[in-house]
Amino acid sequence: MKESLRLYPPGWMIPPRLAQNGATLHGSPIPAGATLWCSQWVTHRDPRWFPNPLAFRPQRWDSGPEQTTPPCAWFPFGGGQRACLGARFALVETALVLATLAQRFHLDIEGDPTPTAGLQLQPATPLHATLRTR
Repeated sequence: MKESLRLYPPGWMIPPRLAQNGATLHGSPIPAGATLWCSQWVTHRDPRWFPNPLAFRPQRWDSGPEQTTPPCAWFPFGGGQRACLGARFALVETALVLATLAQRFHLDIEGDPTPTAGLQLQPATPLHATLRTR
């Protein structure tokens, strides 16, 4: 789930925020009151945080010394005070639902799942799926 949300976060951009205080970001001054945008889509594909960032590699999230992702580099549910309160529940619930369905069904998807950005990420064209019992 974490790797799927890394590559395809439903909310691909956090709505703009105003900087309360002045700061410097990578040598560029950010004045107080400046409008800031933050994109999960861009951050989750940054090779500084995720080697081979376009590859789907669920093992990135295995615990161990190789797991070196900074805590704020993965934020499909936002972060800080405005983080989604249901994030943990969503991860657990999704894993349980997918595991239950995967035990009973096989899913075939037809079409191109290339995403397009709107209010949320969504497929650019309709996808057709066939669900078969195992």
